[in-house]
Amino acid sequence: MSACIIPKVIDKLYPGITEVFVKPELLKAFFFPLFSFNHEGQIFHMIAVPGLFNDEEQRQQNAELSFFGFSRNQNSKYDFLGNLSIFQNYQEVPELYEKLSQDWLLNKDRYYQQKTKVEDYILALDLDEVTKMKFETYISDFYGYQMVKLNWERTERFETLMSMTESWGNLDVLEFISDNEAVEEFFMNRQYNLKFNYDLTPEMMIGGTDKYEFLSVINGGTNFIFWDSKKDIVYLLEYYS
Repeated sequence: MSACIIPKVIDKLYPGITEVFVKPELLKAFFFPLFSFNHEGQIFHMIAVPGLFNDEEQRQQNAELSFFGFSRNQNSKYDFLGNLSIFQNYQEVPELYEKLSQDWLLNKDRYYQQKTKVEDYILALDLDEVTKMKFETYISDFYGYQMVKLNWERTERFETLMSMTESWGNLDVLEFISDNEAVEEFFMNRQYNLKFNYDLTPEMMIGGTDKYEFLSVINGGTNFIFWDSKKDIVYLLEYYS
């Protein structure tokens, strides 16, 4: 199998959580760093929400349905401007993240060597069945993220979870999106997609990628980063067509 090509615009895969966020402990369970990339000589970070659903009743400025705003400081770190209550069952997520992280530290070598499939991983976890059902997509994306990341750290090869565990679905090129019809669709339906007003235009989109390649594939989604250079605010859009 040929190696997946990493575009030159991508500065670093899997930057550390402390490199990406002003408040890493607060956000580490809710937003996963995928890569850092260069735009006009500045560093930005592509991030992703792992398998959490939004609570429509909690929509607010900078925390809408699959749309999130972050201020950006002089060190290119993001500070979330919204409220984590946008995510369903958000109060339970940090504890679950810690349990999954502890299990990963103990068992990651076995998962990796045996190329454990995501359904077998979930089945083996020491969690109650209610939690597994409620957070199935989150658990799947956590596992996919950790497996793909670990493989990159050990081999410097990017390989999707499906390729690792099912022997299909790997990429020739890790896609960095600079222009996409999905952005046009999003703005055409802006009044339905966004409840609040933002000084946002399609031209502010500075990069995108298919988030599912970094996670469990199952849940889909393409992510876009917009940059309001005047305010130095970054917006993450997770788009599902």
